[in-house]
This record gives sequence, structure tokens and C-alpha cells, in this order.
Amino acid sequence: MEPILRAIDRIENRLAEPLSLSEIARVAGFSTYHFCRYFRAMTGGSVMGYVRARRLSLAAVAVRDGRERLIDIAFDAGFESQEAFTRAFKRAFGTTPGALRRGRTDIDPFYLMPLLSENWLRAKQEAIPMNPKFVTLEERKISGLRQRVSRGVEASLPELWMTLNARMNEYEDAVEGAAYGLCIHGVEGGPGDFDYLAGVQVRGEKPEPDGMETVTLQARDYAVFTFSPETTELPDEFRRAYAYIFDTWLPSSGYRIARASDFEYYEKHRFDATTLSGEIDIYIPVEEKAA
Repeated sequence: MEPILRAIDRIENRLAEPLSLSEIARVAGFSTYHFCRYFRAMTGGSVMGYVRARRLSLAAVAVRDGRERLIDIAFDAGFESQEAFTRAFKRAFGTTPGALRRGRTDIDPFYLMPLLSENWLRAKQEAIPMNPKFVTLEERKISGLRQRVSRGVEASLPELWMTLNARMNEYEDAVEGAAYGLCIHGVEGGPGDFDYLAGVQVRGEKPEPDGMETVTLQARDYAVFTFSPETTELPDEFRRAYAYIFDTWLPSSGYRIARASDFEYYEKHRFDATTLSGEIDIYIPVEEKAA
């Protein structure tokens, strides 16, 4: 848990100053992409979403209780104009800074983002202990439907899988027996965004169906973690699993995460997609740390 606590400490000390995602990840000791995955696993949200929420929450308290000018509070919160600050403030709290300052409205504490504490993180984590196995996979092609994931869009991923399943008969060269959920880093977009591809392995001999995309996984080493969901709330189950991988296993493993896609592996004879029960594998690309 130490990496995320270091990151949170840096965020708190720099809320009134420019702060980049790469800087936060560097303090935590991760690549930008994998820190975003780690932070989302631990908290359920994005890194920069947390930064924005903390800035707006402190700004709301300053507006309500202080005597600073609204424009100065806006600048301290990282906004270039009072107009932009007002728009973001209203989206977050349902009222304007002016109305709050004049006492016409108040803010429900529920909408304020508290400082993430070690106790909160430990309670949120509820890690799933797992012992990985290590495998070397040969190059393979994964084809399917791709979707950008950002700020809560994970909720629509089940629909992505349903659409893929309904179109499986369009593939002529699919390798039967398993499905893959690829988390693809290095995409353009907002901080912490990544692409998710729900797909199957293909032999690459036939054209892909319309609207599908094929990604090549290069040959490399993986640590494979297997877990059985205790509930049908898979986003929460994955959050717990990734929390264990990044926060408990990785720091003492002697490995570091390689810059490649991690992925979920659903083997049909071990996982029932209808009842969402059985075993799921998480493949994490790894390489040994230099001595």
C-alpha cells in the first residue's frame, strides 16, 4: 500500500500547483499506465479524477467558509478562469460558487471527496490472496470488439461481451474454448484511459468481421493469477484481485510489470458466462528486476 500512499501525499502537497499524471506515477514507482490500473483497482476511480475531486472539494469548503475571492479560489483549484471553475463546480455539487458564498445553498458532505486514508484503503481493498504461476506465451492474435474505458465506463463492458457473443458465428478461424479481455495501454485520451478489447484468439487466416479489431500479443512472460468470484459483481471482484496483485504480491515478488497489455482469460470449461461463476485467470506481463 506504500506506493499509493506516497502518491496521495504528493497529490495533497501539490493540489494548488500544476500536477501531472506522470509525476504522480513516478513518485509511486510505476509506469503511468500501470499506476492508473493500480489506482483504479485500489479506489474504484481514476487518478486525475481523484485530483479534480479533491481540488473541487477543498474549493467548496473555501467558498463556503473563507473570505478569499472566488477568482483566487478558482486559480488555486487549477482552473484558468472563474467561468470554467463555475461550470465544474455546478456539475460536481449542483450549485454555483456564488450561490454557496451567499448562503442560498449548501453542499451535502456526501459529494465532497475526502482525503484517502490508509484505513479507508485497507477496508476498501479486501484483497484476494493468490499464488501466481509463471508461463511464457507464444505470439497470438486476439480479435474482437474494442471500447475506450474512462471514468466509470466499465459498467458498459457486459454489453460489449454480449454483442461479441451474439456475433461469434461471423468468425471463420476462431480458436474455440476461451475468451480474452485485453487491457490496452498507450491510448490517446484522458488521464488514466485505456482500451478494453473483448475477443477470441484467431488464426489470422480469414478477414476479421466488420467492426472487429485484431491485436497481436507478442511472445512474453506472464504471472498468472487465478481466482473464483464470490459474487456476480465482477467489477468489484476484479478490483479486489488487482489490489492484491499490485499492492501485496508485486512489491515483494522480485518482478516488475512489463510494458505490455495485461488480460483476463475466460476458459469455457472453467468459467460459466451465464452464471458468472467459476475460475478467471489474470495474466500480468512481468520481467525480473535487475539485481
